[in-house]
Amino acid sequence: MTMSKPRVGAPIEPTSFPALSGDTISIGQAKDRWTMLFVYRGKHCPRCKRYLNKLNAALPAWSEVMDVLVVSADTKEKARADMDEFGWDFELCYGMSEAQMRALGLYVSEPLSEAET
Repeated sequence: MTMSKPRVGAPIEPTSFPALSGDTISIGQAKDRWTMLFVYRGKHCPRCKRYLNKLNAALPAWSEVMDVLVVSADTKEKARADMDEFGWDFELCYGMSEAQMRALGLYVSEPLSEAET
């Protein structure tokens, strides 16, 4: 299967995500600042949590020069549980669809069955 990977600085299709703040966050439009988009697997991924905790620690320096957005395919409830548990300061979006993942060139794996988790 061939996938188109995004290139840094190349435009992407405009898309929007619901955020825990109640806002709808859009990416892909021309603006004055770069946006760093982090996609994490979701509540079930301990590796993602370690990376996001490191991101949160570096957030003040990064936010000076770019917008930082984190999104997952998790439900609002799961995203809220992570935010409450870890106290992250970045904008956390949820509900990313498989179509949005594929449009961004992300690898989409098959979910594990209940017996495998």
